[in-house]
Amino acid sequence: MEAVQWWREQSKMPVAFVDRGSTSILGEIIRSEEAPPTVNSYEGRVNRAHNCFERAQQHVLTSLLPSSLREQASQFDSGAQVRVTGPQRLERIRYALRAIGLTYSDDQREFINRMIAAAARLIFKDDLQQHVEDLLAELGIKELQQELMAIMPRRFGKTFSCSAFVVALLFAIEGIEIGIFSTGRRASQKFLELVYWFLTKLGGMNIIKHNVETIWIQGPYGKSDVRKVSSYPSNVRISPLFLFFFFFWCVFEWRRAGER
Repeated sequence: MEAVQWWREQSKMPVAFVDRGSTSILGEIIRSEEAPPTVNSYEGRVNRAHNCFERAQQHVLTSLLPSSLREQASQFDSGAQVRVTGPQRLERIRYALRAIGLTYSDDQREFINRMIAAAARLIFKDDLQQHVEDLLAELGIKELQQELMAIMPRRFGKTFSCSAFVVALLFAIEGIEIGIFSTGRRASQKFLELVYWFLTKLGGMNIIKHNVETIWIQGPYGKSDVRKVSSYPSNVRISPLFLFFFFFWCVFEWRRAGER
C-alpha cells in the first residue's frame, strides 16, 4: 500500500482501470482519492470504419453483376467481341416474356419451361454443364430433353405461347435462326404476324426487313449478329407407299388374330 502511494506521488501520472467485476487494490485507491480519469471512446471511429468497409464490399459486389440490357446496348462497340453467358441469355428470355405483356396461365408457364429445357443447349451453349443443376432445379425437372411434343385442345394458347417464346429467343440469343412449320399457309402467316406484333411491343428490336415468310432482325453485337425467323406452310400428305404397307400390315394382324 505504501509503495503504491509513493509511486503515484513520484510519477504524478493518471492510471485508468477497467472494471471487470472484480475488486482491485489500486482501483480502491483511485476511487477513494479522486474521480476516475476519462477513458477515450473509439465507438465512432469503429462505426465509420465499418461503414466504409460495407460500402467497399457493396462496390465490389456491384461490379460483379452483369450490366443491364440498356447499358449493353448503349456501351456496345461494333469492333469488340462481347461474351454473353448462358444465365444472361436465360434472364433476357425471362425479361422478354414479361415485357411482351401477356398473362400466362399455369399450363402455359409449364409449356414455356418445357420449351426452355428443350432449347437449353442453344441457350447456354458452352455454359450448360456448369449451370445444368441450377437449371433443372429452376424448371422443376429431372433431365433435359431436346425433343418436346405437346398435345393441347383448341383455344388453349398454343400459338401465343410459341410465338412469345420465339420472340424471347430472338431477343436473347445472338445470330439465331428459327424455322416454324405450320399446317397451312394461313396458320403460318398468322404465326408470323403474332411474332411481328410481339417484336413491336417488346421494343429495342431493329427489324431490318420482313416478308410473308421471314423476319430479319439486327442484333446489338455487330453487323454479323443478324437474327432470323421464318414461318413456312407444311405440305402434309400421306405417301402411297405407306398406305400400301399399312394395308398389308392390317391384313396380317387380322389373320393372325383370327388364328388365335
